[in-house]
Amino acid sequence: MRKVSHLVRTTIKPISWFLFVLLFYLFIDSYFSLFLLTISFIILFYLVFSTKMYRKNVQFDIVAPKMMNKNERGECYIEAKNHTIWPISKVKCTVEIHHLLTGEVKKQDVFFSLNSKTTERIYLQIENQYCGTVKLCMEKATCYDFLSVFSTTIDLKVNTSICMLPEIFEIDMLLLEEKSTQMSTSMLASNQAGANSQELISIKEYIPGDNVKQIHWKLSSKLGDLYVKELSNPVDEAIFVFLETNITTQVSLGVLDSLLESFVSVSNSLLKRNYPHYLGWYDSSLSTMRVEAVSSVNHLMSLTESLMQIEMKVQKELPVLGTIPPCSHLVYITTEMGDFKTKMKNQSIHVTMLHCQESSTDQEKAVNKSGVVVFTPEGMKEDLHQLII
Repeated sequence: MRKVSHLVRTTIKPISWFLFVLLFYLFIDSYFSLFLLTISFIILFYLVFSTKMYRKNVQFDIVAPKMMNKNERGECYIEAKNHTIWPISKVKCTVEIHHLLTGEVKKQDVFFSLNSKTTERIYLQIENQYCGTVKLCMEKATCYDFLSVFSTTIDLKVNTSICMLPEIFEIDMLLLEEKSTQMSTSMLASNQAGANSQELISIKEYIPGDNVKQIHWKLSSKLGDLYVKELSNPVDEAIFVFLETNITTQVSLGVLDSLLESFVSVSNSLLKRNYPHYLGWYDSSLSTMRVEAVSSVNHLMSLTESLMQIEMKVQKELPVLGTIPPCSHLVYITTEMGDFKTKMKNQSIHVTMLHCQESSTDQEKAVNKSGVVVFTPEGMKEDLHQLII
């Protein structure tokens, strides 16, 4: 329906006008009819010529901060530059906003005008109450003449992304077995000097602070970038924090936000108590489980951008965890109340399940015998203020 109305406005109306002017000139032989016909053709030429000039002389870009805190205002705007001597009465830009964590995709139409030889900033309304990565894409812009009769569409490939940082909160962590404290020194030692008994877990890109002795030189020479080998901890007394990114039923955006926020907060609290550990999640884009060994708060902060790109997917069935790093403790963060030990192939590991749901009673929020802690988006900081794992 919109396309039909647009066709009427841009085609039938101007044709009708020029037919009227032409007939008026043919049947009424006067200077006024000649003047009207001449002016009409001059305006027609100007409208067509000006819209053609817009295509090559108007530029668009999206400017946004690379990172910003959740629930904080950040400047995000379209920067439009008009290099022509003709003002543009109306410009329409369509911006696609994709939140990776929640899977939400919204389109925002922005209308504005541009003076000649000027640069304008048009601010965008970006929802920032959820952490994760927000991708902004502007594929085209449409410039109209001052009568909105003719228009020209400029194809764009303008992309940018914003990393919405989570609100990290403190958790009082307590390990059931005191011998697990040995993991801190053994894991730190394994990051500094390799041991022959260690097994290769995965390959990742080199970041400052990684052990140079673990650089995979053969692979690095082929790919042109430095890659390091992630080795398992020779001592099984380690902690593995796993975020379930697959869900079987649709949940609210607040629940998804709380999952990722609790994931980072648990890791941060462990590191502040000198407990290096493994972080893991299922990467649906690669159809595999990703594992990162973190040994310090600075190391965790360097992984923030990667963690904020985690996506949540609705699946009919949850995939089996498969092989996980050697560990004695597993913190499993999820929205599902299924048999998570079956997902682990019944490995002999002490499991603490952090189950996020929309709402719960006070009794459900208590730690039960099976090691399940229930928390909600509204009461997350209170529900998780102390954890026994």
